[in-house]
Amino acid sequence: MRSRGWNRKYWDILDQLYWSPKYVGLTSVRQSLLERSADRVSIPGEILPAGGAIYVRRRKAAAHQDWLRGQEEILNHVFDLTYGIAPDSLIETCFLSPLGLADGGPFSSVGREVRSRYGWTESDNVTQQDGLFVGVGCAVGVELKLGASSSPSQIIKYASLMAWEEILAGRQLDPGLLFVLPTEDHSRHWKTCKLDGPCVDRRLLAEVAPEQFPKRIREFLLQNGQHVESVLDRLQLGAISWSGLRATLVVYASTLDPARPGDQTLQRLIEGLVCQIEEHQGTGLLDRPLSVEGDRGEGAVDFGLRPDDRG
Repeated sequence: MRSRGWNRKYWDILDQLYWSPKYVGLTSVRQSLLERSADRVSIPGEILPAGGAIYVRRRKAAAHQDWLRGQEEILNHVFDLTYGIAPDSLIETCFLSPLGLADGGPFSSVGREVRSRYGWTESDNVTQQDGLFVGVGCAVGVELKLGASSSPSQIIKYASLMAWEEILAGRQLDPGLLFVLPTEDHSRHWKTCKLDGPCVDRRLLAEVAPEQFPKRIREFLLQNGQHVESVLDRLQLGAISWSGLRATLVVYASTLDPARPGDQTLQRLIEGLVCQIEEHQGTGLLDRPLSVEGDRGEGAVDFGLRPDDRG
């Protein structure tokens, strides 16, 4: 396999946007319009729209990319692209199997479109789930963690999404929530969620003050609290490490036949996510041996970084 994954193309796009901010709706102010006096710079008022803001670059391009390599949102983007394209079997293998759930799909990977899906308005700041996969009989959330701690409110937000999904589907689904963590030791994670382990029930609702939720979820809990309690009673909780997710991806890729165009494409898709997991700060994989224990059989795919790929 190639030593560099498609995720490098994503980083190229970010670099292009850095140098061409007009593509994200920003514009520069010509030097001739700037008014300088002593240690201050001002611009004509008509340039700044009402309620607008002035943006300045605080890092050079290389430093900015280094900073981005530690940001959870960037890893989320690569994750979303991968699993928005990935086949149902990979979604089931990565996220349902660790929870003891089974659903052959087809799956919908639900992202920011939850707003239109559940009838929210554009101004509703409800929740930003990292992953929500809805199958024929299940709804599974995936929460990606680098350094930030978890909380009971996060679990309840996902339970609310699943209750919304059940209302939309008109039937009960098997709900699950899987956390992807930097460490193999999950005990601290469950403690921050005010749980003794990966087991939850409706009593968790009493642990969270209503004001910790966005307005839309507060209203939903008020009107559909019993439904959310039902989801919490049925919710399958689990946690895996980034290292474990990477191992699952590599093993899955090793079963594919690169002589078949579809399998070749899927190997490349998986390779990009694996490379990003390995290169991203906070996953716990940098400066660790990147190997998968156990026999992967003939044609095994090694997506481990080579020394000259670290950049």
